[in-house]
Amino acid sequence: MAKKSKAPKPSASSVPCLRVAIGGKPGATGQADAKACAIVGENRGAAAKFDLGKKYGATSKTVSTPKKNKPCLGTKKRKGCPVQLAFDRGQPFLRFCTVDKQAGYRVDVDSPADAVAKANAACGTWAATGKFDFPADQPLRGRRRK
Repeated sequence: MAKKSKAPKPSASSVPCLRVAIGGKPGATGQADAKACAIVGENRGAAAKFDLGKKYGATSKTVSTPKKNKPCLGTKKRKGCPVQLAFDRGQPFLRFCTVDKQAGYRVDVDSPADAVAKANAACGTWAATGKFDFPADQPLRGRRRK
Protein backbone atom coordinates (compact mmCIF):
# COMPACT_ATOMS: atom_id res chain seq x y z
CA MET A 1 0.00 0.00 0.00
CA ALA A 2 1.43 3.35 -1.00
CA LYS A 3 1.94 6.04 1.58
CA LYS A 4 -0.03 9.20 1.09
CA SER A 5 2.14 12.26 0.99
CA LYS A 6 1.09 15.08 3.23
CA ALA A 7 0.82 18.57 1.84
CA PRO A 8 3.40 20.89 3.36
CA LYS A 9 2.05 23.13 6.09
CA PRO A 10 2.57 26.81 5.47
CA SER A 11 4.93 28.44 7.90
CA ALA A 12 3.73 31.25 10.12
CA SER A 13 5.88 33.68 8.20
CA SER A 14 4.27 32.86 4.84
CA VAL A 15 0.66 33.45 5.98
CA PRO A 16 -0.21 37.13 6.36
CA CYS A 17 -2.55 38.11 9.16
CA LEU A 18 -4.37 41.24 10.22
CA ARG A 19 -6.07 42.27 13.40
CA VAL A 20 -8.82 44.86 13.02
CA ALA A 21 -9.26 47.45 15.77
CA ILE A 22 -12.92 48.53 15.68
CA GLY A 23 -13.50 52.18 16.45
CA GLY A 24 -9.94 53.18 15.65
CA LYS A 25 -8.61 55.50 13.01
CA PRO A 26 -9.13 53.83 9.61
CA GLY A 27 -6.07 52.30 7.93
CA ALA A 28 -2.78 50.78 8.97
CA THR A 29 -1.54 51.74 12.42
CA GLY A 30 2.07 50.64 11.90
CA GLN A 31 1.79 48.38 14.96
CA ALA A 32 1.74 44.60 15.35
CA ASP A 33 0.33 42.30 18.02
CA ALA A 34 2.15 39.50 19.89
CA LYS A 35 1.75 37.11 16.93
CA ALA A 36 3.21 39.65 14.49
CA CYS A 37 -0.17 40.39 12.92
CA ALA A 38 -0.48 43.90 11.54
CA ILE A 39 -3.10 46.03 13.31
CA VAL A 40 -5.45 48.09 11.16
CA GLY A 41 -8.16 50.43 12.35
CA GLU A 42 -11.76 50.58 11.20
CA ASN A 43 -14.13 53.34 12.20
CA ARG A 44 -17.68 52.03 12.58
CA GLY A 45 -20.23 54.62 13.57
CA ALA A 46 -23.66 54.00 14.99
CA ALA A 47 -26.59 53.48 12.65
CA ALA A 48 -28.36 56.80 12.56
CA LYS A 49 -29.99 56.92 9.14
CA PHE A 50 -31.20 54.00 7.08
CA ASP A 51 -34.12 53.04 4.91
CA LEU A 52 -36.82 51.27 6.91
CA GLY A 53 -37.98 49.57 3.70
CA LYS A 54 -41.66 50.38 4.29
CA LYS A 55 -42.19 50.09 0.53
CA TYR A 56 -41.71 46.31 0.80
CA GLY A 57 -44.58 45.95 3.24
CA ALA A 58 -42.87 43.23 5.28
CA THR A 59 -44.84 41.63 8.10
CA SER A 60 -43.34 39.61 10.96
CA LYS A 61 -44.55 36.02 11.25
CA THR A 62 -45.83 36.64 14.77
CA VAL A 63 -48.05 39.40 13.37
CA SER A 64 -49.28 37.68 10.20
CA THR A 65 -50.13 34.35 11.82
CA PRO A 66 -50.39 34.92 15.58
CA LYS A 67 -52.22 31.64 16.19
CA LYS A 68 -49.31 29.61 14.78
CA ASN A 69 -46.48 31.91 15.93
CA LYS A 70 -47.18 33.11 19.43
CA PRO A 71 -45.91 36.67 19.79
CA CYS A 72 -44.73 36.68 23.42
CA LEU A 73 -42.80 33.68 24.65
CA GLY A 74 -40.63 33.22 27.73
CA THR A 75 -41.78 36.37 29.51
CA LYS A 76 -41.48 34.79 32.96
CA LYS A 77 -38.00 33.36 32.25
CA ARG A 78 -36.61 36.64 30.93
CA LYS A 79 -34.33 38.62 33.16
CA GLY A 80 -34.40 41.68 30.92
CA CYS A 81 -37.23 43.84 29.67
CA PRO A 82 -39.70 41.78 27.59
CA VAL A 83 -39.76 43.83 24.37
CA GLN A 84 -39.73 42.68 20.73
CA LEU A 85 -39.24 44.54 17.46
CA ALA A 86 -41.79 43.49 14.82
CA PHE A 87 -43.15 44.77 11.51
CA ASP A 88 -46.73 45.14 10.31
CA ARG A 89 -46.99 45.79 6.56
CA GLY A 90 -43.69 47.65 6.67
CA GLN A 91 -44.41 49.63 9.84
CA PRO A 92 -41.90 48.85 12.60
CA PHE A 93 -43.27 48.65 16.11
CA LEU A 94 -42.25 47.54 19.57
CA ARG A 95 -44.28 44.85 21.31
CA PHE A 96 -44.04 44.88 25.09
CA CYS A 97 -44.96 41.44 26.40
CA THR A 98 -46.92 40.88 29.58
CA VAL A 99 -48.25 37.30 29.37
CA ASP A 100 -46.89 34.23 27.57
CA LYS A 101 -48.56 33.32 24.27
CA GLN A 102 -50.62 36.52 24.30
CA ALA A 103 -50.30 39.70 22.33
CA GLY A 104 -48.37 42.49 24.04
CA TYR A 105 -48.72 46.27 23.99
CA ARG A 106 -47.97 47.78 20.58
CA VAL A 107 -45.99 51.01 20.21
CA ASP A 108 -45.27 52.22 16.65
CA VAL A 109 -41.77 53.61 15.97
CA ASP A 110 -40.39 55.56 13.03
CA SER A 111 -36.62 55.45 13.50
CA PRO A 112 -33.94 53.58 15.45
CA ALA A 113 -33.58 56.56 17.83
CA ASP A 114 -37.36 56.63 18.37
CA ALA A 115 -37.37 52.88 19.11
CA VAL A 116 -34.51 53.18 21.61
CA ALA A 117 -36.13 56.14 23.38
CA LYS A 118 -39.55 54.46 23.67
CA ALA A 119 -38.04 51.12 24.74
CA ASN A 120 -35.83 52.76 27.39
CA ALA A 121 -38.79 54.71 28.82
CA ALA A 122 -41.08 51.68 29.04
CA CYS A 123 -38.33 49.33 30.25
CA GLY A 124 -37.32 51.80 32.96
CA THR A 125 -40.84 51.63 34.37
CA TRP A 126 -40.85 47.84 34.00
CA ALA A 127 -37.52 47.52 35.85
CA ALA A 128 -38.78 49.66 38.73
CA THR A 129 -42.30 48.22 39.11
CA GLY A 130 -42.29 44.87 37.29
CA LYS A 131 -45.05 46.00 34.92
CA PHE A 132 -45.62 48.45 32.09
CA ASP A 133 -47.46 51.74 32.51
CA PHE A 134 -49.37 52.10 29.23
CA PRO A 135 -52.66 53.99 28.85
CA ALA A 136 -55.90 52.00 28.89
CA ASP A 137 -56.49 52.66 25.17
CA GLN A 138 -53.00 51.41 24.20
CA PRO A 139 -53.52 48.78 21.50
CA LEU A 140 -52.81 45.18 22.28
CA ARG A 141 -52.05 42.69 19.52
CA GLY A 142 -49.79 42.89 16.54
CA ARG A 143 -52.05 44.42 13.93
CA ARG A 144 -53.08 48.06 14.05
CA ARG A 145 -56.68 48.81 14.83
CA LYS A 146 -58.61 50.11 11.84
